[in-house]
Amino acid sequence: MVNGGEMLWVAGVGRTRVTGAGRGRGGQHKVKPREGRPVVRLTGQLLDTYKRINDKYYAQQLPVPANSRKRVFNGGYDDESGNYIVRVGDVINGRYQIALRQGTKSAVLGKGSFGLVVYALDMLENLGVAVKIIKNQKHFHEQAKMEIDLLSKFLTVPLPCSPQAPVPASIYNHGRYLPCTQWVEYANTVRMLDTFTFRNHHCLVFELLPLSLYDMLKLSNFKGFSLQLVKQVSRNILQNLQAQLLKPRLCSQFAY
Repeated sequence: MVNGGEMLWVAGVGRTRVTGAGRGRGGQHKVKPREGRPVVRLTGQLLDTYKRINDKYYAQQLPVPANSRKRVFNGGYDDESGNYIVRVGDVINGRYQIALRQGTKSAVLGKGSFGLVVYALDMLENLGVAVKIIKNQKHFHEQAKMEIDLLSKFLTVPLPCSPQAPVPASIYNHGRYLPCTQWVEYANTVRMLDTFTFRNHHCLVFELLPLSLYDMLKLSNFKGFSLQLVKQVSRNILQNLQAQLLKPRLCSQFAY
């Protein structure tokens, strides 16, 4: 008990009494109603508490009504995180039209901290491509410049004079894209077809590949990859590192 009119907690009873100056008329103690105490409310009605919290949380996740005022980012092209707002039918850089692949409900092929990747139809070449749209934020702009610089170097790596196996042809070879050697096919390097800035977003256009690593993991029921596949991927990574460090001799007959 604390004198001077302060509160007294009675162990085992849980009641809060006011002493001294806190006495009411007739010297009786003022007792706080049981149902109004925080401890009782948080434990005796725990499910109701969780329900109220959940209702407030999910209310925040609901779409904002169309008639309410919203902040506009980058002229209405971006969301609040700097991601480009994907709209099917939107034409990027006057050439690449965002579209749905057959059997899919979304044009988005993947997303991450960098931004997102969308499926698009190259209206100039009538080919499907993957367009990587970088977030509209300064530090992501700088990272995109580094990525573009690195991928551009792989486009110019010469093919070894004696490849161990025939180099497969690509459907993008005769399109109006960035020039490259056959190294990208030989070393299984993703091929950057085009790059530009569109509505304040750095964009990288890639050849359309059938599966991502995540898709392959799903097909294996998330059991991981075989040792043989890991060896193959590791070999390709080392080949590309070697290409940048050692610069193998150019065989002009393999360049196109």
